[in-house]
Amino acid sequence: MSVKSKMGSSTPRLSEIARHVVFPKTIVTTAWPKIVHQCALMGVKFDAWQHGIGQIALGKTKDGKYAATVGGVVLSIPRQVGKTFLVGMIIIAMCVLNPGMTVLWTAHRTRTATKTFQSMQGMVRKPKIRPHLAPSRNDGIRTSNGEQEIRFRNGSVIMFGAREAGFGRGFDEVDVEVFDEAQILSEKALEDMVPATNQSRQEAGALLFFMGTPPRPTDPGEEFINRRAAALEAAAKAEASGKPADTNMVYVEFSADEDADPDDKSQWAKANPSYPLRTPLESLQRMRAGGGSIVANCGYGRGFSVLEVLEQVKAASGMDFPVRFAPRRPGDAVLIVANPSVAMQELGWKPEHDDLGFIVRTALDWEEHLGKRNQI
Repeated sequence: MSVKSKMGSSTPRLSEIARHVVFPKTIVTTAWPKIVHQCALMGVKFDAWQHGIGQIALGKTKDGKYAATVGGVVLSIPRQVGKTFLVGMIIIAMCVLNPGMTVLWTAHRTRTATKTFQSMQGMVRKPKIRPHLAPSRNDGIRTSNGEQEIRFRNGSVIMFGAREAGFGRGFDEVDVEVFDEAQILSEKALEDMVPATNQSRQEAGALLFFMGTPPRPTDPGEEFINRRAAALEAAAKAEASGKPADTNMVYVEFSADEDADPDDKSQWAKANPSYPLRTPLESLQRMRAGGGSIVANCGYGRGFSVLEVLEQVKAASGMDFPVRFAPRRPGDAVLIVANPSVAMQELGWKPEHDDLGFIVRTALDWEEHLGKRNQI
């Protein structure tokens, strides 16, 4: 089926704002309500357009299989929208609900894969999600020996890596694959990775997510381009015949009009469903101006005493060591606290690791990693 778009309210539904929405005519039900319920238990809610994507992305056929298990879920969405949050929370909820699930999250670049891994760490360490992680000092999060993964108490795992480093090949029994930076995805890379999902153990089948922005002329984006062309062809045939689209993929695209004025803010809303509710005007203005610089602090707006830090170090290390008190050194500040208000107002940023125990544990883990690496 295909849906034409039109502009709506400040919290629009998917069909009101997406340029293109194409999905299989075979959908009769969806697993989305289960995901929404689990996310609500974990303190997470979604906007209306995100509900729309979730409903069709997890749509099922009458035999209980994912309708997009073959063609995949293709999201052509600009930056600064929140697609990583949406797909990330879908994946986290699926891992919690389905014991033993295996997920590969790949990006083209190592930097992007690492950044996503760090973002997902912040998501799973939220108070209502953290109890689902595997019991260990690192909360089931592994970052050593070049491996980046999040393990859950029920045996599910999300593994992260870069395609440019060869990550994704050689796996089997994979249930979900996420192709981030899908605009830089060659047919050869896809051929190397997709067979891993042929042995998925999930009753509803495997799922493939393709997330990206429109490819630049220099990008090897033939796979992304081909999937878009196939989806739009199916939509055109459906419109001509008056029948639902004959397709096995879900395709969602947010984009401005082809002849749009880049400074037309109504076009910004068409391309970015999170604007202005989630993405501040200043963020888009900065991108439009070419990424001008600002000076901003990243912090929590409050500090910890030396004694508080020492207590957490003792707890994380399992060691009780003596502490010697001495007078303050000349020039030592009584209190230093970072004010993050600029980052929060201008960038829409907010801290996610406001947990001294977590900060100390990760610092200690890193020092232990360095010590082992530097052993002769």
